[in-house]
Amino acid sequence: SDAPEVAVPLAPLAPLAGQQSQPQPERRAVQRRRRVLRRAVLDRISSQRSLSLSDADTRSVDSKDDSREDAILDDKLRAVLLLPAFRRAALQMERVLAAQAFKPAQELYRGLPPTDPLAPDLRFEYRLHPLWRMECEWAAGRAVTGLVWNDDNPDLLAVGYGRYLQQDQATGLVCMWSAKNPLLPERMYRFAAPVTAISFARTRPNLLAVGMADGGLALLDVSAPEKSVVADAGDTSESGVASPSWEPLWSMMWMSGEEFHLDEQVLVTAGQDGQVVRWRRGERGVEWTPMLRVPMAEGGEKGVPRLLAASGTCPERGVGLRQFAGVLCMAPVPLDPVRYLVGTEDGCVHECSTNYLHQHKSVFVAHAGPVYRLSFSPFCEKLFLTCGADWTVRIWALGVNEPLVTLAAGMQSVEDASWCPRNSTIIASISGDEVCMWDLRRKTYVPASRTPWSYPSPPTALLFSPGQDNILVGDRDGRIVTFALQDMPLAPYYQTKALVASLERVLVTKPALLASLKKLGEPFV
Repeated sequence: SDAPEVAVPLAPLAPLAGQQSQPQPERRAVQRRRRVLRRAVLDRISSQRSLSLSDADTRSVDSKDDSREDAILDDKLRAVLLLPAFRRAALQMERVLAAQAFKPAQELYRGLPPTDPLAPDLRFEYRLHPLWRMECEWAAGRAVTGLVWNDDNPDLLAVGYGRYLQQDQATGLVCMWSAKNPLLPERMYRFAAPVTAISFARTRPNLLAVGMADGGLALLDVSAPEKSVVADAGDTSESGVASPSWEPLWSMMWMSGEEFHLDEQVLVTAGQDGQVVRWRRGERGVEWTPMLRVPMAEGGEKGVPRLLAASGTCPERGVGLRQFAGVLCMAPVPLDPVRYLVGTEDGCVHECSTNYLHQHKSVFVAHAGPVYRLSFSPFCEKLFLTCGADWTVRIWALGVNEPLVTLAAGMQSVEDASWCPRNSTIIASISGDEVCMWDLRRKTYVPASRTPWSYPSPPTALLFSPGQDNILVGDRDGRIVTFALQDMPLAPYYQTKALVASLERVLVTKPALLASLKKLGEPFV
């Protein structure tokens, strides 16, 4: 259900400042005149907003029954508060007030004033300057499990809230935040199960897919002022459509419907049971079709070496209790719309295709623990990064099963990592209670900067803002902090060339790996 309705009670009428206490009859006359004036204003509002309340209610009230009249006026004010037109007006007013309160921070968020490239005191310190916090009482105690910007409205942010640990007791919540009003969310949607993943549709940006810890799925129309579930599946769904699994849905992505001979985009989800499922809207609201079941690694895969036993030999692997690996992250391959990559809890990355519905094309070991994030570079479609529980962020090239670069900031798992959308060589990651900024053009053995997380709950997710030098970080207590990137290097004019040149400098001591990279063709040759 939506957020609780807030009713604003009327304050009792009090004498004006500097006015003496009036006799009882005169005071009643003044109060009566004020009530008549207030009633006239409300009737005017009612006629303009087509309020479906009968004027006979007020005419039938005895002028001597003050309490009855006040109750009716309170009911009318509550009705006005629920009007869509009033809500829109209040929303605009909240944005105006927030713009006044956060004016300096909003200017920094928009990149004002711009950096002067000829300034004599120009320094590159990769600082993260906090602008504001997005937090509300309804999200307190819930971990931030997903951050995603709307493609059509770059100021609209969807945040999913759930649980971080399995033993945590929390329900699900999705909030729609706006960069124009960081004080309160503009939409709130509650769910019985914790939210584990969210994703906006690209062709229909008003549709938001929500995955939950009980395997349920919901499609929300965020353009509606009230909670509007376009389609859903799961035990608590209104449509009665069963979910293919009761395990958490960890990742979801939208793929082109042309590859499935459909007219609209198709939602693909994956979860703890290893199933990759395709969803589409049907007669009953939503229909699902299994695409793939990701198997556990059997050993002998290419990639990074796995952890060795104390004796230095490979540990023996007995017969496992599970046959399939949980899928924690996914990403479509930009070069080929039928291919996609999945990262699993056993540290492997599987290359899959919609043309091979029951088997993967290839697999390699990316980390010595679960793979938490998989993301392609926005400037080079052949490069992607992964981060995992083995304390590292690794950069890979499609077709090369050896990591090009390994970034390690400490001895704690890397919860999330992301490419900077404005500078091709900058990467951000969160590890432990630090936010690390990396620049491949400078050095890869230590971060360019470390920003301590100054809150009691450690961070869980990060996201760059589209088109601006800002980064958002969420933690386990439902808090999202917006940082402005200051003292950052200027973006190179040729972004792809700068990224490739940085990788070549890193690989100068690995000629065989550099030769394998050049065999991939453009832009590495």
